[in-house]
Amino acid sequence: MNKFPEPRNLDQQLQQSLEALLSNQDYQVFNAVIDIQVPSQRYRFSGAAGLAAERLKMHPDQPFHWASVGKTLTALIIVQADDRGLFGDKGLDTALAEIGLFGDAVLDRLHHNAGRLITMRQLLTHTAGLRDGMTDDAGSLGQDVGGLAPRSLLGAMLQGGNQALNRHWIPWDANELDVDTAGTLNYYLHGGLGEVPVAPPGARFYYSDTGYVILGLVAEHVTGQPLQRLLKQWVFEPLGLTDTYLAYREPLPDRQKLMEEAEVYAESQPLLSSGFNLSFDWGGGGIVSSAVSMNRILQAVIQGELLSPEKAQLMCQWCQPAALKQPRTGVGLGMFRTQCQQGELWGHSGAWGAKMFYHPQGDIYFSGTVNQAVGTGNWHWEFIERVRRCFGDS
Repeated sequence: MNKFPEPRNLDQQLQQSLEALLSNQDYQVFNAVIDIQVPSQRYRFSGAAGLAAERLKMHPDQPFHWASVGKTLTALIIVQADDRGLFGDKGLDTALAEIGLFGDAVLDRLHHNAGRLITMRQLLTHTAGLRDGMTDDAGSLGQDVGGLAPRSLLGAMLQGGNQALNRHWIPWDANELDVDTAGTLNYYLHGGLGEVPVAPPGARFYYSDTGYVILGLVAEHVTGQPLQRLLKQWVFEPLGLTDTYLAYREPLPDRQKLMEEAEVYAESQPLLSSGFNLSFDWGGGGIVSSAVSMNRILQAVIQGELLSPEKAQLMCQWCQPAALKQPRTGVGLGMFRTQCQQGELWGHSGAWGAKMFYHPQGDIYFSGTVNQAVGTGNWHWEFIERVRRCFGDS
């Protein structure tokens, strides 16, 4: 770790570090994949290690579940909708009550008597005051009980046996308002989470998957198109991506019919092959793709490729709301600025170990995953540090 390679040896060193993750006693990693690009140095490395599934070697193009990294794409769709004028003169400061997606009764239940005031920008920056329906319940916050509140959606799934784990979720069913299993937002409302919000809208930062479920619904409402079609037509096709899709919502691309999704683990327990259904992620993180394509999307976001010049830098304009804690030092739109040993990183992490980050000082784009939900932390730092030490800062 004290000696870093010359550029000609960097590929070998990165591959060795990738394989070392599988034997690291601090982690339980069974497969890993990364893509690293340094445009200013014309450098690129793609590598993989381990088994994607039983008897299937992990490939650098192996598709994997992004989890919350997908929030960046939901945010991008919302900003693109704003770029097209679909939110009117107020733009991202348009309130939910002005969208027409929910009636007053639902808005009042969403956030105790203040749901009508929540804006697109607050949802994008996790400042709407909403609890996180995936990890919180009405009685406790997941962060206060060491992970999952018992009646949170994920907490209930883990306690509910195979039927609960295998359930296919949709985001919202307006016709089954009080049926908790009708949709992830239905579960939130039925559980009374809106009656005990974390804070008034705009008052503080609190990470909430529920906000991004709502944003996905907003995108569908203002465009009249399903989220999977928006992603395909507004993001994937313009960037030439043929291996990227919203899981459980559309047929697999032809390429994916030949390449299995990489297994996801919770400690030693494989999830996908056990029937664990990840459809609850949706707008909060339902993307499946390769590390190469993730990095292509990251470049497009950083460079504002899919937005007008007026909106190009909007996603990486950082705010510092109350209650934002280190290592996060700024909140953008579906993006975070975080502090690390290498300086700043801009991007997003996912619960299954996925990382998508840009290192502006070194012009380093990093994307990849270790497909492990427990205890992998900042596994990506070592790789970014090796590349930075090799090339220096730009």
